[in-house]
Amino acid sequence: MTQIKQHFFNYMNSNTVNEYEQQILLNKLMYDVGIMCTFILINFFLGPWLWNNVLVRLLPMVKKAEWYDTVLLSVLLGLVLNH
Repeated sequence: MTQIKQHFFNYMNSNTVNEYEQQILLNKLMYDVGIMCTFILINFFLGPWLWNNVLVRLLPMVKKAEWYDTVLLSVLLGLVLNH
């Protein structure tokens, strides 16, 4: 997440660089946003499946989860464990 912010700020403050360097900064920003969207999509589909088919069998006290449970858990862990 820090890298996305850095690329965004570099792109927004790129008034003094030439057009080629500005295009490189935009490409880096779009790459970072694409990776983040891919991670979110994987979390939407793979997270509940892993939780319901693997974790529930390993730990019987854990209940089945919906898609929003795993997404919110991912957001919470990202906020708590972010360096």
